[in-house]
Amino acid sequence: MALVGLIGILALLGGARSVGGISFALQSFVASCFLVVLGAQALATGLTLRYVAEAIGVLPLPPGRTLDTERFPLERYLLLFLAVGLVGAVGFAWSLANWASVGFGGLDLQTSMRGAALSLTAIVIAGQGISSALFISAVGLRAPASRTAA
Repeated sequence: MALVGLIGILALLGGARSVGGISFALQSFVASCFLVVLGAQALATGLTLRYVAEAIGVLPLPPGRTLDTERFPLERYLLLFLAVGLVGAVGFAWSLANWASVGFGGLDLQTSMRGAALSLTAIVIAGQGISSALFISAVGLRAPASRTAA
């Protein structure tokens, strides 16, 4: 899902494209952004569920793996997703500045909407990533310290 969305974003970032007589334009770009968000949410949910299932003993740990969060500490994820969110916020601020430059009047949607949609996509993914990282970190606090693979 996310991969299809990412391909769509990359293909349509420069403008509309036609393939076999079918035109892919702004609506396809926005749909691609939604697919990236859905894919990121599915990935975050899957990773979170896997971690919780291993932490409570429903799923066995892979050989040689422990549930320690030292390899991927909360701070590393927070910094990563804060950076993604910051890039999105800067992009969205740029979109707002462009809109302000024309007195908050009409804009060419074919060009202005791409930056805004992509920026908001980054902000949503950052929020999802931060939420998932915090949840996994909280579960890790409750996971038994002796839980290791057999």
